[in-house]
Amino acid sequence: MKKGILLIVFGIFTWWGSNHEALAQCTGTPITSFSITNVQDVTCNGGSDGSITVEIVGGEAPYVYELNVDFGGGGIAPFLNSPSTTDTEYTFSGLPAESATGGSYQIIVKTSNSHTSGTPALIKLCSERQITNIDLNQPDPIALDAGLTTIVGNTKCTGLPDGSIDLNASVSGGTGPYEYSLDGGAFSASTSFTVLLHGDYTLTVRDAQACTQDFLITIPDNRVAPTTTISPDPAEVCINTDLALDGNPVGGSGTFTTHSWTGDTGPLSATNIANPTFNTATPGVYNLTYTVTDDNGCTATDDITVTVNTEPPAADQTPSVCEDAQGSGQAVVDLTALEGSINGGGGITYSWYLVYDGVTLSNAIGTPAAYTVSDGEIVYAEVNDGSCTNVAEVTYTVNPL
Repeated sequence: MKKGILLIVFGIFTWWGSNHEALAQCTGTPITSFSITNVQDVTCNGGSDGSITVEIVGGEAPYVYELNVDFGGGGIAPFLNSPSTTDTEYTFSGLPAESATGGSYQIIVKTSNSHTSGTPALIKLCSERQITNIDLNQPDPIALDAGLTTIVGNTKCTGLPDGSIDLNASVSGGTGPYEYSLDGGAFSASTSFTVLLHGDYTLTVRDAQACTQDFLITIPDNRVAPTTTISPDPAEVCINTDLALDGNPVGGSGTFTTHSWTGDTGPLSATNIANPTFNTATPGVYNLTYTVTDDNGCTATDDITVTVNTEPPAADQTPSVCEDAQGSGQAVVDLTALEGSINGGGGITYSWYLVYDGVTLSNAIGTPAAYTVSDGEIVYAEVNDGSCTNVAEVTYTVNPL
């Protein structure tokens, strides 16, 4: 028992002798405890509203609290210091999460009797304490999974659009539940947005902590307009002659709901069908526009100019000739000799026929320069100026010898 006491006394004597300077400077009341009383994690990913509250017992005021970032093997960097204070409790606020600093937090408190000389281990026991590996967490960033987001493009050209966004279960991160806003509209819990025109939209997601994240969403333009090409083009017709026009609409969506012809529509048989008939007795130039509309209100248009030409003159003739043989009642005549009287203009071609029903000529005369006619016979001359035709009626009188 006496031997043990001697050893203890010898140990105290040895420690006192080697650290006499440090103990002489380390006077006053030592820190008895230093602890964290509250840690408030960061509310939103990337935010800086975290806080750490520490409390000290013992020591001598004033106190200085130091907040550092401990990089482990990479060293320690100062982050924030408190002012000199007599408060035994102090809160560091406005802190980012641990991951934003690249290391964990460390807090050191120093009292008024802290020293910078002597043996550090003994000084800390007397007047300085530290707490290491303090972690501040943050939620995961709010994310939108494009693969789970259903986006429908707009197909409408008029009326209410039919584009839509359905988020399904595509939002993650943050702190649920979530609310959603499109282009600055009111927030709601609905994950579906409808009646959207094509174009870019800003989707804002707000979580239960009022953290927000914006996402750009594009509604595709899925409109498929019909096409139209009016035929015939170019269009040229003679007065009083039918010309069949056709807008030839194709494509689009569903059926064609409306057809409309505008412009000089007086000669048209109808203006609300794709293929009206054009006919007029007035020569000139007529401008027409055809518009077709499909089920989605998408339209296509095409323009055409119709040129209406005047028929060439064709004067009827009543020639009188003598029969070739007495009592025959017939004569061989040159029909082409009448062409100058029928029209007489340049650039005219003539064709001769035996039958004309008011519309169609038939039974062409093969040799009009030597044709045998009978008394009272009628033949027909078709006059063509390169654009239009006309018909002259030729009635022969064959006189007896």
